[in-house]
Amino acid sequence: MKKRKIPQVKIPQGCFCGSRNCSDCVYWERNNRDSNDRGYCNHYGSYYHPSERQGCGWYEER
Repeated sequence: MKKRKIPQVKIPQGCFCGSRNCSDCVYWERNNRDSNDRGYCNHYGSYYHPSERQGCGWYEER
């Protein structure tokens, strides 16, 4: 039987923090909201509610 390689994801620096979310990140605009009351993320270019993102590789503390 042939062995398959398991894909791996390596983060070059920092951490993928699940304890922090959009609400206290520099990229999240709390006053720029869509019709579902989600704030805009300048890094991803999309709207998110803080509970939708359980960690982020680009998180930077405000």
